[in-house]
Amino acid sequence: MKFGSAFDMKQAKQLAEQHQPAPAAAAAAAPSASAGELVERAFAVLPETFRPEKASGWSAVVQFHLAGGEDWTVTVADGRASASRGRQGTATCVVAASLEDYAQILSGELKAEQAFVEGRVKPSNVGELMKFGSAFDLKRVAQELRQPAAEATSGGGLNRDLLGHVRAARSPEWVRPEHALAFARATQDENPAYAGEGAVAPPMFSVRLFKDVLFDLVSDPDLGADVLRLVHGEQDMEFLRPLRPWDLCALRVEVKAMERKSSGEVLRLEERLYAGGELAVRVGASMFIRGEGGGKKGAKAPAPAEAPRPAPVFEEQITVAPDQSLVYADASLDNNPIHTDAEVAKLAGFPGVILQGLCTMSFAAKTLVDRLGGGDPTRLARLAVRFSKPVLMGDVLTVSAWKLDATEAREVYGVAIVNQDGVEVIQNGRAELRV
Repeated sequence: MKFGSAFDMKQAKQLAEQHQPAPAAAAAAAPSASAGELVERAFAVLPETFRPEKASGWSAVVQFHLAGGEDWTVTVADGRASASRGRQGTATCVVAASLEDYAQILSGELKAEQAFVEGRVKPSNVGELMKFGSAFDLKRVAQELRQPAAEATSGGGLNRDLLGHVRAARSPEWVRPEHALAFARATQDENPAYAGEGAVAPPMFSVRLFKDVLFDLVSDPDLGADVLRLVHGEQDMEFLRPLRPWDLCALRVEVKAMERKSSGEVLRLEERLYAGGELAVRVGASMFIRGEGGGKKGAKAPAPAEAPRPAPVFEEQITVAPDQSLVYADASLDNNPIHTDAEVAKLAGFPGVILQGLCTMSFAAKTLVDRLGGGDPTRLARLAVRFSKPVLMGDVLTVSAWKLDATEAREVYGVAIVNQDGVEVIQNGRAELRV
């Protein structure tokens, strides 16, 4: 508030406008087609990019309902494709979007998968839309439209120019008590420490606060990460001080490293949450972007023999509820379609919707606090895991921990979670609790 009174923001705005070209001059310097013209040109070119070898036996009528512009219909039959104005025939898929958004997708300025995950493109039949995406060469369409952005986002992989880039949240985030309590309940955590006088937020609650800035970075076309091929590999969270109701939090995400592998690329990020100006949570996250062909498969080197584990200090079972991923999606804002839409999950190669990895990790945090922390969430200082296998609704998970080390300040435990078939869904876990 002192800042706002100490600076003349109206004068700042006037000075900024003096250094900007007038609208007419800007238009003359960078002429561009209207959204409607771009869409019209794109649908004219689209049939020429049809790849019949990618659409064997596929017949479809895909209608595009574009708010703010004309509708279009693409018809595929007998190995041929055509595009026409208006809504023609009986649709096998209806795609709803705004004219502006669809123009950006066609020109390469907006990734189709990003628009889909954000809900800016809404298909009535996801399977048909994915077939559409493989049957037409949309990169060629973008090139035909002669938009430089098409080359910048045409599958070149992660952009190493962004190493060291720090993305700040667009606005601070409040720790709202009702959100913290909903998060606890969405992870089957009934700890009374999360409600009433002196309440704190669950240790893992910060993942909700990070969601927008994290997605803003990962889905940025300049980064070059295909969000539909991205899976969460590892998460290492340090809880430096508890979050409390009505803490005002500033959030930052930094691109720390990128690594190419035969099967895809690894993106490593550091997330930082400041509460009242004080660093409260630090996260190291590892994301894996699968290659288009899944990478070359060859003989794997034998895994090193694992040292025998000490006897567990506890084992506890948790049954994944039939609607667990939906409830967690509401509480965490992690509503990626593979967690909420069975059709999308199956197209991604899963038997059904899968549980968010951070929900599974939250089960571990809950159990550690209950069984080793005496019910005090502030004792959990660090939790690091590797997500090794997907979790399905109805799975019965067993959380276990074993003693690794101890210092004057902390007790250190190994952590794992296995499903009912004995398969580890979280491995290489490490937890540190304050003494």
